[in-house]
Amino acid sequence: MDFSFSMSPFYGPQEELIGVMAVLEDVTERRQMEEELFKANEKLKVWVYEFSRRNRDITLLNEMGDLLQACHTLEEAYAGVGQYIPLMFPDGSGALFVYQENKNALKAVVRWGSSPVGALEFSADECWALRKGHEHLVKAPDSGLLCGHLAGISAANYFCVPIVTHTEDLGLLVLLKKSQESSMDEPLSESKKRLASTAAKQIALSLANLNLRNSLLQQAIHDPLTGLFNRRYMEETLEREILRVRRKKGFLGIIMLDIDHFKRFNDSFGHEAGDTLLQVLGNFLKANIRQEDITCRYGGEEIIMILPETTLEVTRQRAEELRQGVENLQVEYQGQSMGPVTVSLGVAVYPDQGENGEALIRAADTALYRAKQGGRNRVFTAGETDSETVG
Repeated sequence: MDFSFSMSPFYGPQEELIGVMAVLEDVTERRQMEEELFKANEKLKVWVYEFSRRNRDITLLNEMGDLLQACHTLEEAYAGVGQYIPLMFPDGSGALFVYQENKNALKAVVRWGSSPVGALEFSADECWALRKGHEHLVKAPDSGLLCGHLAGISAANYFCVPIVTHTEDLGLLVLLKKSQESSMDEPLSESKKRLASTAAKQIALSLANLNLRNSLLQQAIHDPLTGLFNRRYMEETLEREILRVRRKKGFLGIIMLDIDHFKRFNDSFGHEAGDTLLQVLGNFLKANIRQEDITCRYGGEEIIMILPETTLEVTRQRAEELRQGVENLQVEYQGQSMGPVTVSLGVAVYPDQGENGEALIRAADTALYRAKQGGRNRVFTAGETDSETVG
């Protein structure tokens, strides 16, 4: 029992001290009520904090979702994840891993926090979450099945969440908490685990949509046989590049290339052999251009190359180098050599031979026709005379 004890002096008529008044009161019930009120108040504070934190997490999750939906590239999506996930899980480190093209390994594309996140590239077999097909939580380094990709990490606990859709495995989200930052009684609250799972689903949906969009875009702008860009993409890109060099008062080169006697290859070896020749030529051109150059299959065996920021002299030089390179190609079909392969090339440059894409292509086409008339296996420049031809 709890008591309250108080004393006060008692005075007579002449203000003399004649006694003392003592009061003893049982305050057990009041003390219990105060303690219960204090506990209720503390619990309310925890609820308010938890509600505020969850509301903040939901807001961040929604903001991340809106951002990911607006992304046009995987790189933008990775940056968005790197911006928001650390805010949702501020008391640790982590990383987002995605599968490489061959699906045999995962590689870190986003990292956050000051602590190591384990191997930056590893096989799927090294993660229990990927092997099991669902989340894997380790509450302490000496408990549970430890993932191989986190071997040697001194985290108190970690949480691996697969990034998957109904049809495709895309990657892995890894969250780690350092020993001094975590409570061994509750390494990761249920609300945080649900948040991580929801975030992983949101990331998976966004990455799947971007992969699909990129796949459809690649199909829409590439020639399926050669892997070069198609005519539609070339026409759009040419006008855009002309506008860009026009603002800079620069040049833009065009090379139109055509395989000499292509019909003879088809007649001698069959149309599949002709397709093989186009594929070999496409691979050769992709391997022998600058990163900023654009190579397109214009139609049939005709190919157009766009060379931004390139003068007439350099464009012609590049055309001559390509002519010589093709001349040295050894093309085989079903183990049989298809014989020597040569190409004729027409060169034109903006703005000297045309101030728009249509005029520039027409000038390069005319130059190509002159190169074929001049005996093939040669380069001809728009406006060039026969006496100036080199080849």
